[in-house]
Amino acid sequence: MHLQGLSKILKTKTFSQSSLTISATILNGILGVIFFILLARILGPESLGIFAFTIAFITLAADIANLGTDTGIIRFIGKYINSGEDKKFLKLGLELKILAWAAVFLIGWIHTPFIAVTFFNKAELIFPLRLALFGIGGALLYSFITASLQAYQKYLAYSLIMIGTNGLRLLLAIVFVIFSAISVKNSLLIYMVVPFFGFFAGLVILPNFLSAKNEWSVAKLFFHYNKWIASISVVSAIGLRLDTFLLTKFLTIAEVGIYSVAVQLTSFIPQIFFALAAVAAPKLASFDEKNKVRAYFSKLQLLTIGMAFIGLLGIPLGFILIPILYGSEYLASVIPFVVLLLGQILFLLSLPSHQAVYYYFAKPKIIFLTSIIEVLVIALSGLVLIPELGIVGASISIFLGRVVIFLIPVIWVSFNLFYKK
Repeated sequence: MHLQGLSKILKTKTFSQSSLTISATILNGILGVIFFILLARILGPESLGIFAFTIAFITLAADIANLGTDTGIIRFIGKYINSGEDKKFLKLGLELKILAWAAVFLIGWIHTPFIAVTFFNKAELIFPLRLALFGIGGALLYSFITASLQAYQKYLAYSLIMIGTNGLRLLLAIVFVIFSAISVKNSLLIYMVVPFFGFFAGLVILPNFLSAKNEWSVAKLFFHYNKWIASISVVSAIGLRLDTFLLTKFLTIAEVGIYSVAVQLTSFIPQIFFALAAVAAPKLASFDEKNKVRAYFSKLQLLTIGMAFIGLLGIPLGFILIPILYGSEYLASVIPFVVLLLGQILFLLSLPSHQAVYYYFAKPKIIFLTSIIEVLVIALSGLVLIPELGIVGASISIFLGRVVIFLIPVIWVSFNLFYKK
């Protein structure tokens, strides 16, 4: 019976689409790891710490400035794709991202000295943070393309752009190394410029939406749905980067660099999460019967459980490979790697519940409240554990937050989907 069920799953369109996006994500992750190893070995822990902190700042600011626009694009294009209204949502999303980038750039340019010197007590971060303001635009525009391709279920194009951007980053880094020109500044420039290429490549693939008229006529509907998504984006973005910022506050920038190895090596699981979400979100948004959702939810959960067991194999590999690939300077990142990996596996297992809350039940308030609890847990535990345990304390705080983000949505969805009539 179990073999028959597994056989059915393997033959589904969901599995084939998930296989494509997951395979692309794994390849993309490998390219990212090689890029990071290259920087770690050449730059050393302190310069790598500056690089890692700046990237964390870019992703935090971009996630906040996004204000849930990506989720709204997936939700409404999936819903209105057959009505002709989809292009309005697409154009509105792009305009919102450009406006958000302009606002963040202006505010950020004024306040980066305060952030670097007064809050973190590290004047050397002023220039990287101002440079990051350009990278925020690239991140916003790149995520617009990936979300739009997900919404139109163009998974091959989504995969190729994802691999192509990271491949180009690695290629440029190798060229800079060959000419002995690699530095923190040049590494950041490589990281920040490449997403713009992904954006323009994606525009060629998407339907011609720039000629759409009256896109602001759907703004009320878009904002009504996105009010909770925007709140979730802000809270979740803080939670995801809070460990790095607390480390930067209390420890040296070199320790941030060592910790960033553990963070980067476990980042492939959230990438797999979003690769699966790219397939699951449009489907869940289109279902109108609970029986269909139950069947799809069960298949998706079984898939994540299987992937979680595979992920556990990374624990022994971490002990072996980190000293070999990164060097003895980064040996202290092994234990944080193990703790973060376990937390990320919990995050992966929560995927079916999160997507069901967002796209079938349309109750993002549940995730918002959960995210607030998660951030509070990370902040409070981090303030206690980081000064005492250093980078290990940071990883434990993230693990505790992942427990929260796993348990609450799983319990809520299980009750409402399988037990509540």
